[in-house]
Amino acid sequence: MLDLSIYIHIPFCKTKCPYCDFYSLDLPNINSSWMEEYPSLINQEIHLHKKQWGISDVIKIKSIFLGGGTPSFLIISSIRQIIDSIMAEFNIMPDAEITIEANPESLTLIKTEEIRQIGINRLSLGVQSFDADELITLGRIHTLQQIENSLMWIKQVGFSNFNIDLMFGIPGQTLNSLRKNLETAISYNPPHLSLYNLTIHDKTLFYSRVMSHQIELPSEEIQSEMFLSSRQLMKNNNFEHYEISNYAKRGYRCLHNEVYWKGGSYLGLGPSAHSFITGVRFMNKANLSIYKELISQNILPIDLDDKRDKKSEANELLLTGIRLSEGIDIDDIKNKTGYNLSGLKENELTVLLKEELIERDLERIKLTERGLLLCDYVIQKLML
Repeated sequence: MLDLSIYIHIPFCKTKCPYCDFYSLDLPNINSSWMEEYPSLINQEIHLHKKQWGISDVIKIKSIFLGGGTPSFLIISSIRQIIDSIMAEFNIMPDAEITIEANPESLTLIKTEEIRQIGINRLSLGVQSFDADELITLGRIHTLQQIENSLMWIKQVGFSNFNIDLMFGIPGQTLNSLRKNLETAISYNPPHLSLYNLTIHDKTLFYSRVMSHQIELPSEEIQSEMFLSSRQLMKNNNFEHYEISNYAKRGYRCLHNEVYWKGGSYLGLGPSAHSFITGVRFMNKANLSIYKELISQNILPIDLDDKRDKKSEANELLLTGIRLSEGIDIDDIKNKTGYNLSGLKENELTVLLKEELIERDLERIKLTERGLLLCDYVIQKLML
């Protein structure tokens, strides 16, 4: 029996953040009818996929994730229609994790309560910083008061499982301001916290600002110190550092993201959404107009259809699995793909062990604390 997870991309935002490279549309670029039509487009895509892949009620859905964009920017009736479509068309496990991403400015007490009532049991709040100046630098439009209100409402309506998203390496950020951000977040007792290193992507506004020296990132040494000091602070507050950018209290790991990291199957819905089913990786066209046109013609809006060979599959299991605290199981990769890291990469493993970048326990490899800082280098050494 195949367990499947579902990701729904909601490509609408009030404003576009200057560092974001995800496909999204902000208010000046949104046709007013698109948001109204969006739930029915998702429903039609579901039917096309079920026909294409022969997805039946035997398949169990273990997690659902509404990401974006800003999913909470949709009106509650549209969110409800999307959830209802998935519930009607798939066999959802009783304990399925159902997450929605939300930004503080898009929530009210009533909306937060309604999100909880329609069956969503996990909320991920895009805080990014508890520092007003850092929020301005990041181009975020919410206020500190809106953050406080949102976190109060999340707890008030009964979300026992929620995440706070934060960033480090923000221009102008110091070790002290990052520590204050984390201490403030911890004071709300979240069961999960994501701490992402700000990445500068090509073709974003931040990229041009960095290249023209309008803004300056903290040095690599400072960012490394930020990572390590944050890790220690979180561990001191009983959070497990279970993935490079993610911390959780016991029993509150993000099940949906673990599907990605462990090579599980998932179906992505909406423009630009990625999928991985029965060894085939594909993504939808990153254009809502084209997506809408193809769906209306009963054509799946797939832009890339790539059947993984065993070598690619082994590299992907390595690439994602090494980020986890438990690391990778060499035997598991060998059994799934036929590739044996012990035989093919023994010299590299020996070097990485001597450099104290990895630890090895029989056939399991995981990053050391130093290895976490140099994860890309370790991956480069081990890729087949």
